[in-house]
Amino acid sequence: MKTLYFSANLNGLVECLKQYSLEEDVYRFINALDFLNKHMKDKYLIPSSTEIIMNCLKYINSFLIKVCLRKNILDNSENQISLEELANSLSPILTLLPTKVKSKNKTYDVGDDNCVTNAIASVMSEYELSEDKKTIQR
Repeated sequence: MKTLYFSANLNGLVECLKQYSLEEDVYRFINALDFLNKHMKDKYLIPSSTEIIMNCLKYINSFLIKVCLRKNILDNSENQISLEELANSLSPILTLLPTKVKSKNKTYDVGDDNCVTNAIASVMSEYELSEDKKTIQR
């Protein structure tokens, strides 16, 4: 994904991410990345820009969590995964997501547990939980 973004292969990036998210959400993710790349180095920001930056950072984190969860569910050969395996699959992405992001003159605290919880709940609502509540499936 990183290679596709930085090599400007927009179509490849969109196609890759569309497997795990709606096209509209993929474009919103890309727009958020582009906005941050353009404005994180701004020396002076008006309050609304600061709010937009914070919303972009939170959206990116949420999007990445959702894509990671869906990828692990959908790429599982049996189209089902245990909740334990799913939780373990989140560890790498959660350790990579920043809790604080520093711009030119401001630090943004994006380590929001509600963001993680809401992203997980959103994805879990898309799938069926087994009767024993130990696995989820399509």
